[in-house]
Amino acid sequence: MLLLESVGRGVAAGRPWQVEVLHVDHGLRTASQRDARAVIAAASRSGFPCRVARLDLGATGRSGSSMEHAAREGRYRALARLGEELHLDAILTGQHRDDQGETLAWKLSRGHGIMGLVPMPEARRLVAGQGLLLLRPFLPFPRSALAAQARRWSLSWREDESNGDLRHRRNLLRHVLIPLAAEGQTEELLGRLAALGSRAAATRDRTLHLAHHLVAKWATSDVNAMEGLAVVRFPLAPLRTLPFEVSHAVIALLMRRVESAPSTASLPPSVTRAVRASEPAAGGPREIRSGLFARWDDGATLVVEARHRSQASTSAKWPAKRLDIPGIVTVPSWPWAIRAGVENATGNSRARTKQTLPQRVTSGPLHLRRWVPGEKLRPFGLGGRKRVVDLLHEARIPSHRRPCYPVVADDEGILWIPGVRADERCRIRGNDEPLISLEMVSKRGAG
Repeated sequence: MLLLESVGRGVAAGRPWQVEVLHVDHGLRTASQRDARAVIAAASRSGFPCRVARLDLGATGRSGSSMEHAAREGRYRALARLGEELHLDAILTGQHRDDQGETLAWKLSRGHGIMGLVPMPEARRLVAGQGLLLLRPFLPFPRSALAAQARRWSLSWREDESNGDLRHRRNLLRHVLIPLAAEGQTEELLGRLAALGSRAAATRDRTLHLAHHLVAKWATSDVNAMEGLAVVRFPLAPLRTLPFEVSHAVIALLMRRVESAPSTASLPPSVTRAVRASEPAAGGPREIRSGLFARWDDGATLVVEARHRSQASTSAKWPAKRLDIPGIVTVPSWPWAIRAGVENATGNSRARTKQTLPQRVTSGPLHLRRWVPGEKLRPFGLGGRKRVVDLLHEARIPSHRRPCYPVVADDEGILWIPGVRADERCRIRGNDEPLISLEMVSKRGAG
């Protein structure tokens, strides 16, 4: 009500504003319709038209923080839709400094790092890429100051009874945890939390500025037309030595370079930790999210690639290739080559990227080929027989790569699924010589 009164006084003072009052009824409380009627009546008294958007979030079956998130997202979607329909330039909301402090406390309680402690901005685009602004003019002011002003203007307002429900984490923070930590100085603590958010935002902006600079300086991009991949490369050395937050921001920017429609999902910290530790996924790229992969090239370069949807299945069909000894073969849509040779080492290989096997167990020439649906092998050291598709799934090979994943086989069947599992026939016994050595090498090193 204070926001409506403030805008009304601005119009009365000659401000050239065309005003529409917007209200979103989430449909979660029995009193929500009375709230809507109160807003309509207040708008009418001020001489402004009012539009009400009604949501049906109660039918989603969500609860707790999931429901809070759904309500917030639904509210802003509804406001954006109304803003577009009414050709508005900006939408004003009434969040204040205490809301800001509670938001930061909520983020801290969920384990957000410095890059996640981003406060609500006083102004932002309501929809990315569109002109409609979301403004929060009361954000610098504490709740007590706004309530005092409302009383001076003799305004009445309605309280949302759900704000007292301690089953909601935000209410628990507001009514119990923050007052307990504040020791009687709740408003001061919320102000300090809001100030922390401002410093965190400044740190985030500097971090992103540095990340953009590093990507512009060192990242290279291209498209592999044969494999249908958009590719970006970045040296691993700085990613290992930069502060974690900077490395995290760089990797997120690299992802945006290769995504045709950038996702709003955040980058899991585990991806950045794996990159900094240079831990490539066994058998090939690590799936970051659907259609987006990271791999390590010769241990010195991070490669981020995204498979184009239109070409996602075109590379699944490729002919079997004979693997001579010595020799090396490559296949499309796979970042590795297989090198074969002869060695006199003893003992069974334990490296996922290398496999040795007795030459005596092979039947006919070796080939690198696609596995056949339903095909099985006897996994080395596990006993019994297991389907190839199950082994690929357990090895976390991305689902779209599984149909074209190569295997090394002879006339009798599969000997090795590179980077995943060997067949029991590869077991070395006693003085088995000569030995065939199979090794995964990067395509760039294959020449």
